[in-house]
Amino acid sequence: MSSLAATWIKAILDAVRLSWQIQFALFVASLAVVILPPSWSSWLGVLDLVNVIRSYCFMVALLMSVLLVINIAELITKHFYTNRNYMAVLRNLSTDEKLLLREYIEQDTKTQSFPMSHGVASGLRLQGVLFQASNLSHAGSLTFPFNMQPWAWNLLKKHPELLDADNRN
Repeated sequence: MSSLAATWIKAILDAVRLSWQIQFALFVASLAVVILPPSWSSWLGVLDLVNVIRSYCFMVALLMSVLLVINIAELITKHFYTNRNYMAVLRNLSTDEKLLLREYIEQDTKTQSFPMSHGVASGLRLQGVLFQASNLSHAGSLTFPFNMQPWAWNLLKKHPELLDADNRN
């Protein structure tokens, strides 16, 4: 393999590892060079430079556009599967878990306090629906604040029917 091909392969592999923000910046900058009118290049005094690098910038713009499309597709896919997994967790709640979560929604609060030995609250914490907001108990008691995860709060506010005791979606 020629050293030029090896250099290009290394450059492409390095570009894949860049964050989407840098990929976007490289896309915009290289596209600007590609579409810059010759009159502007001449006025800026970079006509010769632009003529030399235009084809390289086109390749960079093309590569970055492909990588950006891949990143966008990956984000959409992650969002779709994550929401689907979240809904599956909420659809498979036990009756006791539904009753406990309904208290959060009916009281319009994201925090409730329970003893650490509360099996339902601890189970929801292990499932990722609740999280322990503090390692300190309330003064004079052995109860700890448990917050509802933002994703669970949003989904349950949007779909309160998931908390119906007889609902086994």
